[in-house]
Amino acid sequence: MKNLSKHINTKADSKARESLFNLLDSTMQEPHIHYVKDGKDKRLKKFKTKDNKKDAYFYLLVTKDNDNIFITHLKTRDLSYLSKR
Repeated sequence: MKNLSKHINTKADSKARESLFNLLDSTMQEPHIHYVKDGKDKRLKKFKTKDNKKDAYFYLLVTKDNDNIFITHLKTRDLSYLSKR
């Protein structure tokens, strides 16, 4: 994660990228749900959006498979759907 943070700071749009990095880092460090499925480390965190709409939130799923990290944005209320991911 340190290398990614350094890389982000070298880009012209580093402020926007830093916001995205903070979502990723928060999910990795303090997930609401953490589990291992098919040998892959999965971390899931719920975030609220700035909208004042009912149920205005999204989930960020970070999957670590060996040296690869996959990031998935999910907007759903169905926790059983999330558990299948």
